[in-house]
Amino acid sequence: MKKQFIFLMVLLLTGAGAIAQIDRSQMPTSGPTPEINLGKPYTFELKNGLKVLVVTDKKLPTFSMSLDLNNPPVFEGDKAGVQSLTGALMGKGSTETAKEKFNEQVDFLGARISVGTGGGFAASLSKYKNDVFGLFAEAAFKPNFTQEELDFEKSQLLEGLKSGENSAAAIAGKVRSALVYGKDHPAGEFATEETVNNVTLDDVKNFYATYFKPSNGYLIITGDIEKKEAKKLVKKYFGKWEKGMAPEPTLPTLSDVDQTQINLVDVPNAVQTELAIYSLSDLKMSDPDYYAALVTNYVFGGSFGSYLNMNLREKNGYTYGARSNIGTGRNYKGTFTASAKIRNEVTDSAIVETFKELNRIRTEFVEDEMLATAKAKFLGNFIMSSEDKSVVADRSIRIQKNELDNDFYKNFIANINKVTKEDVKRVANRFLSPDNIRIVVVGKAGDILEPLEKMTLNGQPVPIKFYDKNANETERPSTIEIPAGLTAQTVLDNYIKAIGGKDAVMKINDISQFSAFTSPMGEVIMDTKSQKGDNWGNGYENGWT
Repeated sequence: MKKQFIFLMVLLLTGAGAIAQIDRSQMPTSGPTPEINLGKPYTFELKNGLKVLVVTDKKLPTFSMSLDLNNPPVFEGDKAGVQSLTGALMGKGSTETAKEKFNEQVDFLGARISVGTGGGFAASLSKYKNDVFGLFAEAAFKPNFTQEELDFEKSQLLEGLKSGENSAAAIAGKVRSALVYGKDHPAGEFATEETVNNVTLDDVKNFYATYFKPSNGYLIITGDIEKKEAKKLVKKYFGKWEKGMAPEPTLPTLSDVDQTQINLVDVPNAVQTELAIYSLSDLKMSDPDYYAALVTNYVFGGSFGSYLNMNLREKNGYTYGARSNIGTGRNYKGTFTASAKIRNEVTDSAIVETFKELNRIRTEFVEDEMLATAKAKFLGNFIMSSEDKSVVADRSIRIQKNELDNDFYKNFIANINKVTKEDVKRVANRFLSPDNIRIVVVGKAGDILEPLEKMTLNGQPVPIKFYDKNANETERPSTIEIPAGLTAQTVLDNYIKAIGGKDAVMKINDISQFSAFTSPMGEVIMDTKSQKGDNWGNGYENGWT
């Protein structure tokens, strides 16, 4: 026992000595970038064009499947909402199995099954693979579209639209896209009460028949499933799916505003401002500047420690958080955007500070420490996400969809590490130009409009355009706040009371009225006088205003 105690003491002292030798004043150096073996999924294609990717992972006795139809964007026009309604009706049983019984079967298996207009998802214990494949195929290929369910989903959608009528966040969500892309573009249109009510059961059936097509789609299967078994199940349940592709739309041409401007939507009950700046971005994942754009966005507004957040939140306390994003597009242009929820009284100041940070990243080199932090963040996220086997298939699909090099993800970290401070500054000047930015402000005009009209950027006032809650251009809203409960009748009542009441009105002998207006024959000036007569004094009693 004594020997064991002496040995333990020696071990502790040795360890303590080793710890004491660490120089904590110096940051530890990073080791070499780890090599990540991404692997490749097993792939095959059905005769109908559906491409299947299988990744076997036997760590857990579970499996999942994800169907992505990879459809082009759909413009719904005067039936905006039909896609949402069609998706809501799918998965509620089938023409063979009633909704209640279908749901009971899914629950009995402990599975998850969902289908929609863009594809679907299913997951369960691997021993129920055949049952889950069958239920998924039944819901996807034999949807039970009924008028009763359509009426219910319509009421739900309309209730959601109504609940967001006076919400600044909900209004901003639809108006921003409508202003940037236009309401004649799939990315800019939104459902209204009128368009939802236009949708019929035949519209739903036609939408499904037109867009639920396999020939451009992908099916990802991951988990405890062998390649041969997966192929057998896919052929059994998806092999009879008739080939076809969704129609390609003709999209309108997109362009930025001619000059930086404010687009303001007045929401009188808003307690804070929904602020966002937008410009179109032609960035694609295949662009050589893609990696530098990711790092640039991280520095500007893509992280808690970014320029934007540290200014608006930490330095000035204007918001709880501000973020930015440089989007990539496939079918149409993406956007550069920066957004935050701002206190009403500092809305103009937040805009000025946002543009100050835009100027900073375009004219100054990012500090070495910030650049290193950004690269380390991308490395960490990439390694963590690579632990998920399903990511292997997802990345393979992304390579095909975006026409990327086959080694795109294998070289991802190396390309991130190649980004220099010169690259950040150059890419910021390419994608973060302040010259053609749309500043979308959704909030209480009575609190924010007059300061915005006095605001300047680079010494110049910023033009303001006004829009209603449906993104229609409108007149300048009044900034005079009308007290709650004030009406024309209460104004008249208060005036009568102020001059001595009804008896005082009865003592008035005549009323003079002066008016002027323009007619086709020129300006007409009228000066009329009403004398006290038989009906005098009855106006107020009869609601005369």
